[in-house]
Amino acid sequence: MIITFKEYMPTDETMEFEGIFEENLQLDEDEKDKLLNAGVPLWMFVDGELAGETYGVSMRFLREKEEIEDCTGEADSTCYCYSTALLSRFRGKGLGKILKAHWLGMMRGACQVRIVGHATSPEAVHLNKIFGAQFGAIHKDWFGTKRSAIFYWINLYDTI
Repeated sequence: MIITFKEYMPTDETMEFEGIFEENLQLDEDEKDKLLNAGVPLWMFVDGELAGETYGVSMRFLREKEEIEDCTGEADSTCYCYSTALLSRFRGKGLGKILKAHWLGMMRGACQVRIVGHATSPEAVHLNKIFGAQFGAIHKDWFGTKRSAIFYWINLYDTI
């Protein structure tokens, strides 16, 4: 198995990931394009085939655009992780850990001090725990879905 990464892809080539989520959680191409262009995206390929994506946007940018639940008071050096997703045929192989580790390393290199997000599945909770996430508020019926979302944060530097 050969794993490679890309930091840029045309948004229309990434829309397959939106189909993983319930309709209320899906972004349209224009919404996703704005987030990807303002954020730090990463795509994983396995043997040349698109397998996973993750991306986040700095709180500095987000504050100007929208209010994110649980994120008031977060510093500019905080990044909100919008998504970490693997296409179904690539799940259960440990690839999520590789994808998230690579992205967190990129974020630390970009001087982001803290990652925050909302884990909306047991798998996402487990994945973030691996990287030292701490958990806070739980939201039932996240955006009108049957999912619960658990707010998490990962401090990338020990001094926090």
